[in-house]
Amino acid sequence: MNTLTLRKQASKLVLAIALATGTAMVAGHVVPDEAQAQRAPKGKKKKSKKQEAAGDYSAEWRGAFVPLSELLAADGVAPSAYSAQIEQLVGLTKSGDEQMQTGQLIYNAGIRAGSLAQDEAGKAAAIQTRLRGMEMMINSGKAPLASAGQYNFIAYQLASVARQPVKARGYLQQAMGLGYTGGQSQADLKMALAQTYFNTDEHAQGLAILDEAFAATRAAGQTPDESLYEIAFSIAYRQDLQPQVYDYAIARAQTYPTPENWTNAINVVRVLNDLDDQQTLDILRLSRMAGVLKDKQEYIIYVETADARRPTADCDGSYSQ
Repeated sequence: MNTLTLRKQASKLVLAIALATGTAMVAGHVVPDEAQAQRAPKGKKKKSKKQEAAGDYSAEWRGAFVPLSELLAADGVAPSAYSAQIEQLVGLTKSGDEQMQTGQLIYNAGIRAGSLAQDEAGKAAAIQTRLRGMEMMINSGKAPLASAGQYNFIAYQLASVARQPVKARGYLQQAMGLGYTGGQSQADLKMALAQTYFNTDEHAQGLAILDEAFAATRAAGQTPDESLYEIAFSIAYRQDLQPQVYDYAIARAQTYPTPENWTNAINVVRVLNDLDDQQTLDILRLSRMAGVLKDKQEYIIYVETADARRPTADCDGSYSQ
């Protein structure tokens, strides 16, 4: 792939990583039944251990939560039938326990809405609903510690689908900090994190993270996929980031030494620089050594530039007549 083709395609390239957004319902705590929910407390009394285990739920919140949860349990209920009730419940949600339960209900409502959506707008709204619910669960402080990383990872996935890269980045960093990988390698997670920077046009920062992905892959005894070199090079080339553009072109050619890759690396140096005769000669010699000096005009330039009257580079890098 030549540099002109890369320039045209750079904006279309995305990281080769597919992270599922998941559609599993989130299991919630057991909320007291409706009879208990409607029983208003008489004065402020110290809670028993049994009451504390049941959670901190107000009578008003329970009164809104129970009928809404029953409505959502029915099949085929359209979002328009309960959207107002969700907002009412959110307005009554105060304690951490209530936030956790409300978040679970909203998240699951988003899954149901997504299964019924017939168009892109409906699907997008369902993703936003799921994200809203997951964020409430995360912010409640009541999410099980063992699940905190997974919750942040799901929030990252949903925010990515919702095209909110800054929010996605924060949740992915939280998930990584908690040691959750979602079944992905460290290199894959680094690449996903880099993509959030590319999506906000913070290309230098994204490439720095991508460099960490390359390092993580090598540390695992593996060879980075060639497509990642292509992505890194394309972004550096399109953004005119130097010396990264040279580094990626050369690294790709060294790791995958095909004639096409060496031609691309050599052309990058020639196109992006105003070379003098000696530098041109060095580039042409490299082309010949790599077996990619094939164009008739290049041979003519090579012969003319390598005239005996011009200085030539010795193998040790010194120059002589």
